Parts: sequence; structure tokens; C-alpha cells
Amino acid sequence: FYYHTGEMMFRGYSYIKYGNSFNSAGTSLLPSILASLPLFFMNVDYPENLDFDNPKVFGQAEFLYYGNNDAKSFVFWSTIPFMLFGLMIGILVFVWAKQLYGYNAGLFALILFSFSPTMLAYSWTIIPEIILPGLILMSIYFFWRFYNNSKPLMLVLCAVFFGLALATKPTSVFLLP
Repeated sequence: FYYHTGEMMFRGYSYIKYGNSFNSAGTSLLPSILASLPLFFMNVDYPENLDFDNPKVFGQAEFLYYGNNDAKSFVFWSTIPFMLFGLMIGILVFVWAKQLYGYNAGLFALILFSFSPTMLAYSWTIIPEIILPGLILMSIYFFWRFYNNSKPLMLVLCAVFFGLALATKPTSVFLLP
């Protein structure tokens, strides 16, 4: 698994459970919070006195193996929200293409999406690169629905997913134009 997996889980768990914001890189906490959600249903050993020098290094190198922590279970269960997010993106691609061009086009778009190298590479990892495209796609989809229908709910959903995309990674600012 990637080097920052433990760090993301540690940051999200520390933030939700104890209110500690160990955000040394200046990155968003939203992917870290998603990665840490399964940890709340597991037995997690957490350093009581914060007896480490650098929280980034502790998260990257020691958190998964601290005390009686089960690193394999932590990593497995923490990838589930990201895989579900990838599945949700695939469903949205199918639904949108079906609404535009019919069932066969939706199925074709879903097949192309399923073999996308980006989805195959990142949908099982604990990094924000899978969450950002999904939130951008959902924001654009609901804007398109609002443009065609002018229902206030669609504009609210567009704004919510746009805000979540901005909270995920700074590169989502490209949605503004």
C-alpha cells in the first residue's frame, strides 16, 4: 500500500476522536476522515500522552503497528469507503450516459469507465485522487440537471458537491471556470 496510508488514517482518527489536527502538509482532512471511519468500529491503540516527536512520521511509520493495532485489518477496512466511492462514480457515469443517449450508451460508458487506468489504479487506495473526480463529476451532473430542469434542489446538490470537492483537494478550484 502507499506510504501515506497510515498517516491519513491517523490524521482522520485523531481529528474525529480527539480533536487533534495534525495537518502538517496543509492538505484537506476530508479524505483522511473517510479513511478513518472504519477504525471507529475496531480496537485501536492510540498513544495516550502523544509520545511521539513528529505526527506525520508517526502516522506514516508507526501508527499501524502501534500497540496491538492490526495493520492488515486497518488498511483493508479503510479502503472500503474509497472502493464504494469508485463504484458510485461508475453508477453515475452509467445513469448520466443513459439519460443523455439511452441504455446502450450508458452500458458502453460504464464498460469504458470500468477499464479506465485511473480507476483501476486508484479506486482501491487511500488517497484523495479517487474522491476528487467523483465529487467534481457529481457537481457537474447536478449543475447539468439544474440547467435542464431549474429545480432548486439540483442547485443545492450542485453546491454541496462543489463545496465537498473544494474541501477535498486544492486542484478542484478548476471547477470555477
